[in-house]
Amino acid sequence: QMVTEIGGISGGGSGGTVVCESEGTVNAHDVLTSIDSLKVVSLPNAIQISEGTFRNCTSLEQIYAPNVDEVFEGTFCDCTNLTMVNMPKLRIANVVSFRGCTSLRNVDFPFLTQACSYVFADCVNLASVNLPELAVLGDNMFEGCVGLTKVYLPSTLEYVGVNAFYKVSIDVYYYGTT
Repeated sequence: QMVTEIGGISGGGSGGTVVCESEGTVNAHDVLTSIDSLKVVSLPNAIQISEGTFRNCTSLEQIYAPNVDEVFEGTFCDCTNLTMVNMPKLRIANVVSFRGCTSLRNVDFPFLTQACSYVFADCVNLASVNLPELAVLGDNMFEGCVGLTKVYLPSTLEYVGVNAFYKVSIDVYYYGTT
């Protein structure tokens, strides 16, 4: 299954790469789900990625979206081979946006202020998380992240949701420093 173009999103070659040059919201709601050849996504001008856009894209390994400030519900849910997420301007991660990304090991979102429920739930290999600007840590956010060893959160954190670290046996939380 080769992806070449979907609503302004174009990809080429046999490498399973999709590049979208459009500005604003990448609105491919549930259109790119379950594509088995998609490995790399580059969204250099996107500001938001809509609900479920890459859900179940199990071959997706890398996402480059330097200007995205919000990902909606289930955007990368169950992308089991996702290892690299480059979204340095991400401010809001909605419900289950990265849930089940079992190959994700490290997360560094320097401007993330709001992370809703179950954002990283079941990311079993997630080991290190750096969220220095987080104000809201949603319910069950890290549920089932059994590999989690380091979490860096700010001393200014305003809310930690119910069961935020459910089924996680982490002992150390760092506040205010990385």
